[in-house]
Amino acid sequence: MNQIQPICLSTIDMCLPAAVVLLTCVALAVVRTTCQAPVTSPNGLTSDGVNVWAASGSGALVAIDATTCAITETVQMGGTPALMAFDGANVRATDYTGNRVVKVDAASGAILHVYPTGPGPYGIADSSGTNAIWVAISQGNPGWLQVMNPD
Repeated sequence: MNQIQPICLSTIDMCLPAAVVLLTCVALAVVRTTCQAPVTSPNGLTSDGVNVWAASGSGALVAIDATTCAITETVQMGGTPALMAFDGANVRATDYTGNRVVKVDAASGAILHVYPTGPGPYGIADSSGTNAIWVAISQGNPGWLQVMNPD
């Protein structure tokens, strides 16, 4: 049976397991910022493969080109956009103060549908295998998960 040999570091006169050395190197790696996109009070993020969509505290969903960081679309949905999910064609965003989920066509930026929810929708997940959307309803005691089959 082969065993992973420790890595010995002569500069500190110590031998460590290879996994520890690898994790340490990864943790110490420098993370570079390649660009910045101006978004007012950003909340949730999702990606459609081309754009990164940000939920803005100004009541908008903002599409940002993932390569150039240029804003490619701004969709005014009103309310307080919180978190988002992408289903392969559409972005769905929770509106925390409007008690709704807004469905936006990722290609055109058009609002396709608005779905009512319980009070304070926050988290959202697309379960495309079951054609369901899961929404975390955060207000109330206790909160709950609302499952919708919208299409």
